[in-house]
Amino acid sequence: MLCSEQMLEGLAGTAPEMIQNWILVEYCSAWPAKIQVKDLKVSAEFQKKLQEIAKQDGWKIVLIRKPKASGTKVYWSDGSSIRWVEQDADWSWEQNDHWQVLDHPLVLVCTHGKRDQCCGILGGKVFAKLHSVRPAWLWQSSHLGGHRFAPTLLSLPDGMSYGRVPEEEAVELLDYMERGEPWHIEYRRGSTKLLRWQQVLQLWLEEEDIYGEVFLESEHQRAYIDIGDGMFGVQISYKVLGTCLPSCGDSMEKEIGEWSVDAIKPI
Repeated sequence: MLCSEQMLEGLAGTAPEMIQNWILVEYCSAWPAKIQVKDLKVSAEFQKKLQEIAKQDGWKIVLIRKPKASGTKVYWSDGSSIRWVEQDADWSWEQNDHWQVLDHPLVLVCTHGKRDQCCGILGGKVFAKLHSVRPAWLWQSSHLGGHRFAPTLLSLPDGMSYGRVPEEEAVELLDYMERGEPWHIEYRRGSTKLLRWQQVLQLWLEEEDIYGEVFLESEHQRAYIDIGDGMFGVQISYKVLGTCLPSCGDSMEKEIGEWSVDAIKPI
């Protein structure tokens, strides 16, 4: 049985957290199970540029590929736009002169089979389905986090993470993105721009159809929402449910749990 078929925990609050900048490296060579910048078969100058930002907070590098890709570009999604440049051009992270703005969003599907067979098998099917519909938008991706939620997807530049995406429904995501509308909440893990408890809060407010100015009390994972005619608070809590194998082939289990949102006495 695949590890993704054994999971009972909810999706909300399981996305990678606090990532503002996604760096997508076209890489058509074989992907090892664990990817490190120092091992990539790229030019020394490009490798140096990647190493400059590899350990910075809020940045994440992933490898991407697809049929007929040149294997020569790097993309940078900063949360509001996506830019690209040739890997070996004369560019820097500080200057925008050589970067070109992409005029459409991107969707990454984790197909990193050497890291986890759930992503290789399930992600591969979803990628094939979506790529046949909108090839310019779609890329296979290395590890996005959360193999047990495969198939996992990431939309950019908004940074929304998706999990357990059914192959037969996946094409709908592209239609919603084209209209600028959020896709079904039951497949959303959360925004990778936020902390996990904030991901839970954001999805809960949408599901409950609550709108207003939100004030965060990060120390206690609380929030207060001004809905115009008053203010109320919510407490976001995490409860451990047990343990599981986080990935196919892993020998050590990790804790899993679920988030809850509880109302605080109205203010």
